[in-house]
Amino acid sequence: MTPDDQAPPAAAAASTGNDATIAQALQAAMTLQDVFGFPGDVADEAIEAVGVDVTTCYNYILDKGLAQDQGGPIVPITNCPHVQHHVLVTPEQLPPIPQHAPCSHEMRQQQGTGSAKRDTEEDGSCPSAENWICLHCGVIRCSRYINGHGVAHYEATLEKDLAANPDGVGHCVAASLSDLSVWCHACKAYLKGPKVEAVTKKLEEFKFGK
Repeated sequence: MTPDDQAPPAAAAASTGNDATIAQALQAAMTLQDVFGFPGDVADEAIEAVGVDVTTCYNYILDKGLAQDQGGPIVPITNCPHVQHHVLVTPEQLPPIPQHAPCSHEMRQQQGTGSAKRDTEEDGSCPSAENWICLHCGVIRCSRYINGHGVAHYEATLEKDLAANPDGVGHCVAASLSDLSVWCHACKAYLKGPKVEAVTKKLEEFKFGK
């Protein structure tokens, strides 16, 4: 195949060849490069791996250590409506050594489900490089880029909430034990504010001994 025959960069994410999807992929690639300063090949890799959502691609690139943000930062929101009722973990309940707190998910192999950890340590546990703590209930789960147990926890609690209340949002707020950022699944945004910062400040103290 000659270079002229190759698909445009980032179009690999659009396996169906749908024009709208290709346009979204190209727009996402442009944003990742122009706004955040990521190299084109890194932007393309992220889009191919996780799709065209810019925030998801941004997280993928940073979590995988593929590049550093050289452009404008993603600005955390200060008006998340879920903080009041879903940030219930107190600073005293946080893990004292955040960077080594393990994913507490117990994977149970069920016949016919094909569920198995994709990435495990020798003892069968998830790697602790990128774990998150649910700020609603305090469970610790691994990143979507390890075995996805953090997202699975959110989705399971969301399903349970929606069964009881059509406005349910599940356990939607979590904090990274790696970079200490706070994410709301429902808002699809990073968060800041007094209640959130009380948590991240304590995690910082534990992690860096301040």
